[in-house]
Amino acid sequence: MHGRRKFFLPIKEAFVYQIVLLVLFPLVGTLLAGEVSISVSPERIRLGSVSVQDTPCPISPYVFFEPGSSRLPVRFFDRLELFVGRIFENPFLTLRLYGYYSPDVEPVFSISEGRALAVARANAVNDFLREKRFSLKSSVIESGYDFGYQPFLGDENCRVELVPTLVQFNPRVIYASEKRGKWRANADAVIESALDEIREILCSNPDVDILLTGYNLDTNTVFSLKMVNKIYKKLCKGLGKKLSNRIKVSVIRSGNTRDRKIEISPCTDRILFHPNREPVVKRAEIIDTSVTFRLKKKNNLRRVSASIEDTNGRFIINLYEGDTLPEAVSWNLRDYKGALVDPREEYRLRLRYLSPDSQLATISSSTVSFSFRGVLSEEERTVAGLWKPGEYIASSNIIKTGCFEVAKKLYDGSRVKGMRQIVTIEGSQSDEEPDKLWRKRADGFVECVRNYLMFFSGKEDPLEFDSWLISKGITFEVSQAIPSACFEPDSPEKSVLSRCVYIHLQRETTR
Repeated sequence: MHGRRKFFLPIKEAFVYQIVLLVLFPLVGTLLAGEVSISVSPERIRLGSVSVQDTPCPISPYVFFEPGSSRLPVRFFDRLELFVGRIFENPFLTLRLYGYYSPDVEPVFSISEGRALAVARANAVNDFLREKRFSLKSSVIESGYDFGYQPFLGDENCRVELVPTLVQFNPRVIYASEKRGKWRANADAVIESALDEIREILCSNPDVDILLTGYNLDTNTVFSLKMVNKIYKKLCKGLGKKLSNRIKVSVIRSGNTRDRKIEISPCTDRILFHPNREPVVKRAEIIDTSVTFRLKKKNNLRRVSASIEDTNGRFIINLYEGDTLPEAVSWNLRDYKGALVDPREEYRLRLRYLSPDSQLATISSSTVSFSFRGVLSEEERTVAGLWKPGEYIASSNIIKTGCFEVAKKLYDGSRVKGMRQIVTIEGSQSDEEPDKLWRKRADGFVECVRNYLMFFSGKEDPLEFDSWLISKGITFEVSQAIPSACFEPDSPEKSVLSRCVYIHLQRETTR
């Protein structure tokens, strides 16, 4: 009764970005499908501006244990498999396990007893990974509680840290001469000798980047970046355009005047903070808010159920269950959790019922698709820093490569006509920390992103740089991050991740 149909809708030039999915599936099912016909209105949903937001739940490289216990908590099983699975997609990486204990909250009476508990925890994680056939490339490295280093809070010290390291590349160092802006003769030789090895690492390990770190090159950060840029350009030229996108830059102010150098080293930050590589649609401005499926029957039907699924058969939401067939069922574009569905996909109604002779029939409607119009905006949210309690200044716990990536995207977007870009730096703090500490953490990242952007734009004068930002539609904002709801309320992991900085980049274009 229902044949294959095609609908062709005109694409208006006024639409900035439009995706039209036109293929409509015929009704499928058993021979009893003729008992019911389904019409869909509308068959295509129009959306306004669509935000595509990458908001992965950050993977913290910690496994927390109960005080006094070395038994691996069940809640870390899935996360360990995900984390270590990412490690082993990179053949040059190895994973080291460091165990810790806390003398403040655990019943240990000596350092040796505490170290034994720490090693037992590391071994518990190691044993779990081996059971899952993740054979570690290095042995478990035992580590006790370090009294000389600023500890975590209380039961956060009852933990194991997972540290990915690159086994086949030692950092290369290029030293600066005393004369400003000059490099010793070893610069070209160091880069030339490292290029083949760096190329092999990047081609074989999708989650490893190369980090250029400048130490105490000058008190002026922009000048320091300019010096690093000389090495950056040499590496880019040797590696080619594709691999050059995986070279990151950072500048560290060192108190040692002998640290006039640039270090070339591997960087695995992407594994720690980006478990999901594909972006997901987070929200959309809906113009048509619902779709209606009208049902027509020929005979008395019983035990009817109607649900929404995607074209791969994945269940989305159940719309109706009853003894009779309704005249229509409506869907508000939400899944069973109440979240807006992904408008890049197609959806259809799946109807099941018992015919008058008690035979089960299953049919599906034509698909419902989406079209975008107006302004397309992309949003990315990246975990960019992690602190110890009370810290806010730059330290080894801060991942500055996130600032570099955001500044590079801002600069690339500044060359697109009609691009509007908003960078929101979200600082966070735990409940035990003093007020406004989140602001100090966020301000440090605003300065970092601005310095990188000044480096890319070549605008070293502050007034000239601010004028350039305005002309390119780039805006900076600082806000307090909303507490994460991804973790258990009383979990030590929630406390650790409440001391983060998030970089939120929103880009809209009217081209």
